[in-house]
Amino acid sequence: MSILRLAIAGSVDDGKSTLLGRLLHDTGSLRTDQVAKMTRIGADKGMALDLASVADGLKAEQEQGITIDVAYRYLNLRGRRLILADTPGHEQYTRNMFTGASTAWGSLLLVDAKRGLREQTRRHASIAALLGHDTVVFCVNKMDAVDNDPARYQALADECQALGERLGFKHLHILPISALTGDNVVTRGALTWWEGDTLLDVLTALEPAARAQPAQVASVQAVMIEQSEGQTRRLLALRFAGGPIAVGDRLFAGVHARPVTIKAIYSGGASVTSVASNRDALVELDEEIDLTRGDWLQREPQTWTKTLSPVVCWLGERPGRVGEKVVLRHGDRWVKAQITDASQPVDLAELCYHSTQQSLESNSIGRIHLRLAQPVPAASFADDPVSGAMVLVDPATRQTLAAGVIAPIPGLETTA
Repeated sequence: MSILRLAIAGSVDDGKSTLLGRLLHDTGSLRTDQVAKMTRIGADKGMALDLASVADGLKAEQEQGITIDVAYRYLNLRGRRLILADTPGHEQYTRNMFTGASTAWGSLLLVDAKRGLREQTRRHASIAALLGHDTVVFCVNKMDAVDNDPARYQALADECQALGERLGFKHLHILPISALTGDNVVTRGALTWWEGDTLLDVLTALEPAARAQPAQVASVQAVMIEQSEGQTRRLLALRFAGGPIAVGDRLFAGVHARPVTIKAIYSGGASVTSVASNRDALVELDEEIDLTRGDWLQREPQTWTKTLSPVVCWLGERPGRVGEKVVLRHGDRWVKAQITDASQPVDLAELCYHSTQQSLESNSIGRIHLRLAQPVPAASFADDPVSGAMVLVDPATRQTLAAGVIAPIPGLETTA
């Protein structure tokens, strides 16, 4: 069964939680107790089903009727498994949307048919572009609130198309729906004039874009010494970023790119001849060399650098400062670093630089420049989501300050 990973987002009251509930209910992805809960809460509100109640898991979310934290929803779609990262819509939780969308390869964005494209919708679309999502589905929701008017839909579809083209999405889908009534979600319903696919048809047909094979094959998580029958073996516990690899493969190890050959691979307690991407395994090399946690095995020798210029979403409560010392988490390596410079924060809603905001405050996004104590290999996030991503941590409190990617700012830059 193939697995699809999407992030779903929308501005406040665009109907995201209701759409999630509708998809889960109409595709038979809910347990009987969840359906009973939707029915019970709906009866209290004079509704047949409270579709949004199943999506709001935190008590604060249920009380306020909003999404605060990222949650993952699982749907079975005609033999495919869809994992939806349910991200919040409020601007103050932009950082949660950034982290939730970072694990997806596409986005499902909602637009209120009555209120139109809003600032937060544009911000969500820009974050999706920044994180390399080449597939975006715009759902013009609440069509029942505008009497299913095709002219209103077309006007909003044109706006979505223009935004998508400016942000550079390669695969753009736009369709009208009504999550509350179920129109064009799983079945056509009252939108009889619509000749395109339903949302279920679109989601079922989506295919993740093929990525280039990353140069960084695996990150060393631990070095293990195993003694058996009087022999000592040095095994590397690896996290694979760009597999598959097989016994006999020739790779390059560490910052000095020393050539090595895979002698043996162990996975699931057994010896195997190969291992797929995104799987963990123990590997024995043909010779013992000095490798520690955080080192990389590469397909080809790569340039390692002690300077990085990532685009970051500032997650900390206090502003980021030039000159501040931080700890960089890159792959499985922790490296001391310093912020040497920072560009003006970006207004993602208007796709321009802020004219008034000068520092990186919580939930803001901008490019910073780092000087590192040790070199690391780095690639663009679009080519390699592992070595192209990083986290900044406060060395004193160990609190996460920022999450960053090596990527161009959508709509403003063409290269990173």
